[in-house]
Amino acid sequence: MINSDFWNNLKEVYVREDGGTDNFETERPLLKQILELLSKKLNDTYEFLSPLGKGGSGIVIKVQNKNMSIPRALKLPRPMKDSIVDTVKNEMQFLNTLRHENIISVHHLGVLEVPDYQNEYPYFIMDFIDGAQDLKKKVELICNSIKSGNDIKRITEWLLLKLSGIAKAISFLHANSIVHFDIKPANILIDASDKPFLSDMGFSKLKSDSAEAVVVGFTMYYAHPKLTREYGYMTSLNRVRKPLAPKDFCFEWDIYAFGKTILELLGYINSCFNGADAFDYTFSYLHLMACRMLDGRNIGETELNHLREELVKKGIKRFPYAETWLNLNANELSEIKYKEFSQILKDFDKIINKDSFLASVPELTDSFPNRVHCSDGPSAPFSRRVKYIIEHPVFMRLKYIPQLGLTDTIYPSASHSRYEHSIGVFRNCCLYLKSLYLDPFNPLFRQLVSKLDINLLLIASLIHDLGQFPLAHEIEEVTKEFRHEDFTIRFLDNPSKNKDGLTLKDIIEDEDWGWGVKLDLLQSYFKKPDRQQLPLFASLLKDQLLYSILSGPIDADKLDYLLRDSSKCHLKYADSIDIDRLLENLTVVLTVTPNQKRIMCLGSYEKGQSAAESLAFSRYLLYQTVYWHHTSRAVRAMIGTIFKEIISDERSSKKKGNKPTFKESLERTLGTTDLPQSVTVSMILNLIRKHSNENTSELVDMIINRYFYKRLITIHYDPSIGGDEPLISKLRVAVSKVDFAKKLQDNILNAYSRYVSAVQAPRTSLLSETITNRTIERLKLPYAILCDAPNPSYGIEDKLQFIPEPKRLLKNYSNRLDFGSRVSEVYNTVYYHLMNISAKGRIFCYPTIRDPLLAALGPEIIKECVEKTINEF
Repeated sequence: MINSDFWNNLKEVYVREDGGTDNFETERPLLKQILELLSKKLNDTYEFLSPLGKGGSGIVIKVQNKNMSIPRALKLPRPMKDSIVDTVKNEMQFLNTLRHENIISVHHLGVLEVPDYQNEYPYFIMDFIDGAQDLKKKVELICNSIKSGNDIKRITEWLLLKLSGIAKAISFLHANSIVHFDIKPANILIDASDKPFLSDMGFSKLKSDSAEAVVVGFTMYYAHPKLTREYGYMTSLNRVRKPLAPKDFCFEWDIYAFGKTILELLGYINSCFNGADAFDYTFSYLHLMACRMLDGRNIGETELNHLREELVKKGIKRFPYAETWLNLNANELSEIKYKEFSQILKDFDKIINKDSFLASVPELTDSFPNRVHCSDGPSAPFSRRVKYIIEHPVFMRLKYIPQLGLTDTIYPSASHSRYEHSIGVFRNCCLYLKSLYLDPFNPLFRQLVSKLDINLLLIASLIHDLGQFPLAHEIEEVTKEFRHEDFTIRFLDNPSKNKDGLTLKDIIEDEDWGWGVKLDLLQSYFKKPDRQQLPLFASLLKDQLLYSILSGPIDADKLDYLLRDSSKCHLKYADSIDIDRLLENLTVVLTVTPNQKRIMCLGSYEKGQSAAESLAFSRYLLYQTVYWHHTSRAVRAMIGTIFKEIISDERSSKKKGNKPTFKESLERTLGTTDLPQSVTVSMILNLIRKHSNENTSELVDMIINRYFYKRLITIHYDPSIGGDEPLISKLRVAVSKVDFAKKLQDNILNAYSRYVSAVQAPRTSLLSETITNRTIERLKLPYAILCDAPNPSYGIEDKLQFIPEPKRLLKNYSNRLDFGSRVSEVYNTVYYHLMNISAKGRIFCYPTIRDPLLAALGPEIIKECVEKTINEF
């Protein structure tokens, strides 16, 4: 017999949950009959102690096993409609077969014959959770015990571990094709030993191929928008039902509810600490995770404020927290959303066991024993799979390719190769990835990147120059048909094998000891230079981020070649780069383009501003003195002229089916599809010589003999004097036009002829008859005058972005993070101005006629010829 105290306590449970006694009085008659029958049936084994709680579908009562003196929890349906009773039957079936440390175990189940009820009435006895509190109440208790916002780390790290345990339980359900349907804080219990349990499986259903509709239930506030369409109310928003076919069940619904649960808990923490949580890494990490769980159904701030107002009006104590992170909108969050719980578990593991992820990638392990020294600073990890790549014949050919082409004519010590540069970029990429993963403030990189992404970036950094060949950049400047990235794609599929009988494809794709990256995925990295179109990863945002690590204002490639080229040329320009400070302050930046598209890329915290901007200064100085040195540009102008003739000849000969094209000959020479060859500068120049015509063959011979054209005049970008800046702008447009150089040559010839015909010069002067005749003869031959006016090379279109560290700007942090930046003024204005200065316009001439032309015309008249020719076009 159940005593009166029990009924009084049960009435209090109803009042506490419902705010009144109406439901209790309605359900009491049948409930009294059921409990009396059940107490008699279980009397030999169980003693009824007290009611524990009431949910949307059931009642839980504390009982005790008389034989073992162990407390248990008895659950039975509330005596309402048949559909509610069915949900508890449903829970019995699932809980009786499932065993998981974070799901409550069932010890006994049965049915009861109730005279006033048509069907059998189910019940089951499960583990009693000693000192059980639901997660929300437990969070409230801990928050109230914390006296200072500085201690917020305590609650967020505690919450992280509890949520991780529940995520494991939900993942277990999904692995068994079960959708919980009612995940919420009230259904997550914490026992006296602080262990989390997922409870209330009353609404759980088995996902199957069945098309026969069944009644599913859920709690309105946490339900996915797809579930809340055309629902049917029961007695409250905690009991909502809807007919659905099991084949239409979605695991994403549980992910969504879990995200809403986390946001509610974060909202309460936020209300307790007045925004101090914004500086806690774990809070930010959980917030980002929760936003990614909402299936792209995230609501904006305006709608969220409306929801808060509605909850206040209804007297509901909930604390909805922002469903956007750094102002990523719903569409953008949809790009990076979680699609299954296994992804959520991995992200929990990344923060709980942060070193385990890094340890899974040998190249990111500080203690990796085998190293290779490729430059100043830290050495590069020399793992088995790295060794296989750099000792492969396709990669070894890079040893014979000079990093700076013919620059050794200007700087004799610049003999370094693409081989050592490639290893250096790989070393930098390892450092960049580790720095971004361990970012102390921003969790974006840690959450978004997978092991596959890391492997892809590492192997891409190592082989990014695989398709390089001597003078590749000089030829590529003429036509994109010779992009070295296209040759990289071809070489990746090269059939040649290393000493162990392995092709590059074998090494790259092997998942045991190789890189575990599909070759077509890696090849796609090099196919499209337009990052807006890259098909690499699951989301465009992540695609942009990963691509910027190897192609951005402060990418791993630039850091290596600036330091290496400066050192090998014995210049001091890169000495100002503070590498350690740069690495310490790398982060992920979100910014918005003028057309309102969100961009995610590599950036820096403001603390690393000087280190990041020093790359821009060093790059400008090296362009000024090395890459765009007048002799380097003379060589490029000569090669450009040769290739324009080659391309023109090949286009005309295609109709006649003549000899193979230069590209076909180049691929055979390089061995892209068969045996890779160690090709030298001389071999490429000889190949060019074979494809040149009589107009340009002399130019090739001059390059082979290092006999380069001379600078006649230089046209500077100098807006301070007013006149030169418009001329250089016009010249940059004019040099691309057909026959511009030829027309300029004719104008210079005419000016020179007029001058020398009016002047009687001594036989020994530069204007003597002999020298004058030779000069005129040369000016009548093709290509005596060459023009060069490159457009400023900024590297890429992206601008260098900075964001503040949270501890510096305090509450302004979130606002400053919203759009990722302040743009570096040094990069945006000063650097662009400097690169414009380095991109000078130059008029080159055949070496023997430079002095006679300057003696006769001087720079001013030659400049007038340039202006006249531009106007004629």
